[in-house]
Amino acid sequence: MAVKDPLHRIAEQVADCFADSGYAFIEQDKTDGLAVMLNSFLTVAGIPVNPPKDSRRWLSDLEAGKTTAEFGLILRTLDALGLGLDAFSVEPAPGELDLDALLGETGSERG
Repeated sequence: MAVKDPLHRIAEQVADCFADSGYAFIEQDKTDGLAVMLNSFLTVAGIPVNPPKDSRRWLSDLEAGKTTAEFGLILRTLDALGLGLDAFSVEPAPGELDLDALLGETGSERG
């Protein structure tokens, strides 16, 4: 049996997941097309097709909510998934937010 590249292995896993979930059965000869689609998705998202171990770590860190995840890559990944990000103001409770403590003293006059 020939060794398959990572995208073909992932395509087979996706096909198995669809079949196991009762959604669809993907014929073995169609997994090549699925691998091509996965390649396109990763390219659009800016995710390396043959990721080094760092990329897996980045994804794991993102899933864990680590603050070191690169924001631009997060936005590109969301875009590739067809998702967006909303930002809205949240009023903190009185006394909860001290910008001087959060940002440190700048030494500039306020007015």
